[in-house]
Amino acid sequence: RRRDYAEMPAMSSSGMAKSTSPGQDMERKDYKVKIEAQYAVGEYDIIILSAKDSGGLERWLKDNGYHIPDNAREVLTPYIRNDLKFFVVKVNLEKQEQQGFTALRPLQISYESERFILPIRLGMANANGWQDLIIYAFSRKGRIETANYRTAKIPTNEDVPARVKTDFGNFYKAVFDKSWKKEDRTSVMLEYAWDLSSTNFVKCDPCATDPMTFAQIKEAGIFWITEAGGNNRGWGSADYEGPLFVTRLHARYDRTHYPEDLAFVNTPNAENFQGRYVIHHPAGGDLTCEEGRRYQSDLRLRQEREERNLTALTGWRTDGKTYYDDSDDDALPIFGSKGGDGGPRLPIFLFALGLLAIIFLLPRLLHKLSVRLTSVTH
Repeated sequence: RRRDYAEMPAMSSSGMAKSTSPGQDMERKDYKVKIEAQYAVGEYDIIILSAKDSGGLERWLKDNGYHIPDNAREVLTPYIRNDLKFFVVKVNLEKQEQQGFTALRPLQISYESERFILPIRLGMANANGWQDLIIYAFSRKGRIETANYRTAKIPTNEDVPARVKTDFGNFYKAVFDKSWKKEDRTSVMLEYAWDLSSTNFVKCDPCATDPMTFAQIKEAGIFWITEAGGNNRGWGSADYEGPLFVTRLHARYDRTHYPEDLAFVNTPNAENFQGRYVIHHPAGGDLTCEEGRRYQSDLRLRQEREERNLTALTGWRTDGKTYYDDSDDDALPIFGSKGGDGGPRLPIFLFALGLLAIIFLLPRLLHKLSVRLTSVTH
């Protein structure tokens, strides 16, 4: 895979990067903005800024052609007060066209800081509604959790109907939605935590994909892992050596429910965890013997339990064959719907049966009523 390295600009006598763009001329005292460094990386033009005033920074960005919302000042202010720098990027369309790329490539940023945070509030300035964020965190030992928001586990180890396999994407979205709402929309969901150290040969259970390779680990910026001598040590082994614990967190946030940036803590908890949903495939063949009939009876009970699990996990109502999304956040009883008092109403199939009976009997009832009324009239 091709890599583009930063083209470092000429340095001034003070050690700061000299600007080569017209935007440098806009750096006036009334902005209270300072260009700390400037780079060109592939199709990106990057500037590192510091600022003393949120209003000045807002005006500087707009005057230099950056599109930010009108209410950005209130989001910028906390970062300026904490003396943080701003990473500002423009896309150079000419360079992108010259290099033959039709999509933007991801940027990888490395920096050192004692603050273990992710500044999500800054991104909310351009946001419209909820945003989803997947976080992969790597440590030498123990899972990463959020320090200022509750870290909640996604439901796991549940038996579900076999048809979930063909619609797993929608199923898991519904599982996440329901779990996140249950946490009052203010928690960060833990989806995966696993010890991938070279000394641990069980990389997952079950494995949705192959374990990470040394090249992938280095590309992710993990600097403390070394390459192993050989790559043919069997399934479950790795081509790297060293301690490695991987955590996957899923945050869905907006400006109302998340007033602070995400702060993290590296815990000593090395317990493995992953969202698992188990499918049992029914046995086939001749089941007419006594054991077969007993199996079929147990199978029906198991499938009903799987349907209840599906409803509890997703909030979908089900008639045992099909399912659909339901707006109610609470789990609904199998084969039924929830009444206004919270109790279950009549099962759907009984309701349908009663409706059919009314449709067939109604003409006869009306006919008899008509005859009686006619008799009274005459």
